[in-house]
Amino acid sequence: MSRVLHLKSNLFLFPIVLTGELGLLTLLYRQALQSAMLNKMAPWLVGLFGLYALIDQLAPHSAVHYAPGVQVVSYLLMLGMVWLYFRKLLNDLLVEQLGQEPIFLFSIGLTVYALGNLLIALFSNYILHYYSVTIQILIIHGIRNLFNVELYGFYIILLWRHPRK
Repeated sequence: MSRVLHLKSNLFLFPIVLTGELGLLTLLYRQALQSAMLNKMAPWLVGLFGLYALIDQLAPHSAVHYAPGVQVVSYLLMLGMVWLYFRKLLNDLLVEQLGQEPIFLFSIGLTVYALGNLLIALFSNYILHYYSVTIQILIIHGIRNLFNVELYGFYIILLWRHPRK
């Protein structure tokens, strides 16, 4: 039984995880930005992305499908929301200490996470085609997990701090 489960690919979960992650980040940045435009576009943005991920997942593929297109779009949307937040922060100039602003620190962690995973997604077809399986596992899973650890580290730091009064 364990051999059968070991050989079964779980890549079908990746678009589902990315859609959920994008949905939760959209809720967070809707609250932080309080933009009427983002409030109107957010459900459409997440819904259309989920539809794209579903169509990409159901399309016939010759081998196990890694879905780099879904990943690239997801990480670009994340970076777009971070960019909107940074732009609002620079235009308003209401924050006195950026190091004490939780959404700012979260946005820094999300930027590093999204940029790193975006590079992996952009070069994944090249890696899968030209490198050995061990290098593929090291790059695609190992380095991606380092970016996850980095983002979770930012989560821990933000949850560790006491909220402002």
